[in-house]
Amino acid sequence: MTVRFAQSGLLGLAIFVVASCSEMSGPQAPSQSFRNDYDAARGALEAGKYQRANRLYTGLLENAGPLEPRLRLEYAHSLLRNGDYGDAAQQARFVAQTQGSTMRSAALAVLGVAEHETGLIAVNAGNATAARLHFEIAQEALAEVLRNDPDLDPLGALAGRLSNLKLQLRAL
Repeated sequence: MTVRFAQSGLLGLAIFVVASCSEMSGPQAPSQSFRNDYDAARGALEAGKYQRANRLYTGLLENAGPLEPRLRLEYAHSLLRNGDYGDAAQQARFVAQTQGSTMRSAALAVLGVAEHETGLIAVNAGNATAARLHFEIAQEALAEVLRNDPDLDPLGALAGRLSNLKLQLRAL
């Protein structure tokens, strides 16, 4: 239940970040086809049709231009929700490395959750070394989010996950 709550919180976080980004208009506004594909990808993400969303986001990224970080973050979130933790971490890591401010923090939130989930899988497989590595990455990412953008965790889901991570690291 905690995982679902945290993932729901991340969806809210992603929606907040995307809504706070500039509108898709201006001198480099995307084509109507691009907008339609984006609306379809976003709709699929919000409807829980993650495989469809992932396919659409992959296509959108090819021609995203200045919208790439925003789309890549949404794609990372869709991958996370679909349980594709390694791919979600990879996409979120890229956004975190190339963006600053709130966009970086939102990407680190996705990265932290993806790494934590990957660590839990490693624990269940009996691989404490791999679990420790994933937990440490998750802890660092989530701590930075909470330090730099605590408003991105209005319900405390990330803080709760970070507390659990600390306990899990001590138990390894």
